[in-house]
Amino acid sequence: MGHLWQEQVHRFSLQYFQSEPTLDFPSPEYLRLQDVQDQIYSRLFGPKSLKCRPPARYRLRIAKELIRHIEDAIDNWDTQVRSSSFTVLVQPQCDGLIWTLQAVSDDLMSAAAALVATSLPPEMTTAQDRSHTTYHLSLCDKIKDPNEGENLFAYPRITILENRGLIAAGGTTGHRTWEAALHLGQFLCTNKSLIVGKRVLDLGTGTGYLAILCAKHLQAAHVTASDGSDDVLNDLIDNLGLNGLQRSTGLAVEKLQWGSGAVRAGHEKRVGGAPLDVVLGADVTYDQQSIPALITTLQELLQLQPNAQVLISAVDRNTESLQKFLEIGRQERLTIERIPFDEVPAKQQSGPFYQSNFAIKLFRVSGAFVGRQLCSSSLDVELNQNVHPKGDNSN
Repeated sequence: MGHLWQEQVHRFSLQYFQSEPTLDFPSPEYLRLQDVQDQIYSRLFGPKSLKCRPPARYRLRIAKELIRHIEDAIDNWDTQVRSSSFTVLVQPQCDGLIWTLQAVSDDLMSAAAALVATSLPPEMTTAQDRSHTTYHLSLCDKIKDPNEGENLFAYPRITILENRGLIAAGGTTGHRTWEAALHLGQFLCTNKSLIVGKRVLDLGTGTGYLAILCAKHLQAAHVTASDGSDDVLNDLIDNLGLNGLQRSTGLAVEKLQWGSGAVRAGHEKRVGGAPLDVVLGADVTYDQQSIPALITTLQELLQLQPNAQVLISAVDRNTESLQKFLEIGRQERLTIERIPFDEVPAKQQSGPFYQSNFAIKLFRVSGAFVGRQLCSSSLDVELNQNVHPKGDNSN
């Protein structure tokens, strides 16, 4: 990207638009510089920043924290020279920046003042509201973005209207994007050939993150985003629109109740009964009661499409639930194998940003008569060098 200060501002901006609770502010030696503050203002608050912004209450909090960090950076610099209205910086140049008269940027102060003047509804009222979250895909090829400057490129991104603080509502957890989906998405970005030109079914699509990723950024031939909740599917339409997919012929939305036999009933409707190549499921093993129905659905899919690649991403927050998935799957003669794919430490991530207090595990599922022969001849060949061993083969 160029200079270190640009990298720090870039990371800070990506975290901001993902509404991360804790941001990595640029270093104090950069924050006090006019050029850096101007860049932050342009990216976060300026007229050319992303149109889909975090909620106003979050923007206000970050604006206040940013100003406090800048003021601290100026106050704590031992070699500064003060006057009544500004600080003169002694050093002439640093990391490509010209050091000029310094204070908190007028633009940043104005942005904060405008947010302070905004009438915000009570926090309890907005706790159930959805807001825009933008996930930047650091493992996808960068694209030219005029908002990034003449010589800079931007990561492809996915914008989701969701409630990041909501665990469950209306009997579903599908109103927010979970870490398991982000982790599986990184795996797919690293192994694009699994999706390019393929027909994909996303089970329990939730906010549609994986379906949008495959349809818009990984060049899938067709994607079916399925879920059993009417509320989730209604919200999904908004997210498709935010990502320019509302009229896409390459993406369909389907209500699919696990274990109901709907897989076979809806088979002909899915791209005219064309074969499925890939089935995805992220955070679909958390509820022990739903696991038998999930296994039945996977069996039906593999009976219809025995050569399909089935990839499951699970956060091991409930060991009993995950073990039940593995045990019932094997009892029903499914082959379930662990895919080694490391989680990147939070401080080393470039987007999307996610961390879990529990391990995120990827599995591939195949039918009894396909099993290891398919796994070794197909998926394993496509895994590239970014996949690293992690743990044993199953648990």
